[in-house]
Amino acid sequence: MDNNILKIIFRVVAVLLSLGALFFQLINFVFGTMVKNVSDMQDDYWYYGTELIPHLFTIIIIIWFVVFQIRKIINMK
Repeated sequence: MDNNILKIIFRVVAVLLSLGALFFQLINFVFGTMVKNVSDMQDDYWYYGTELIPHLFTIIIIIWFVVFQIRKIINMK
């Protein structure tokens, strides 16, 4: 098997796995936001420190990774 084909296959698998992780993080972000709107027992610092900021950073990293891998696949011609 050609080395470039193997690299493309691994990059496509990485993109598919990261899209699954992105979906999971978006669902957790939405549910975390809903919990904050329903429950007033948590203070704002606890919410932003445990729910909002980590999920947003993870979503940004996953989006960057997907874009990076797709650009590498396109440039591998």
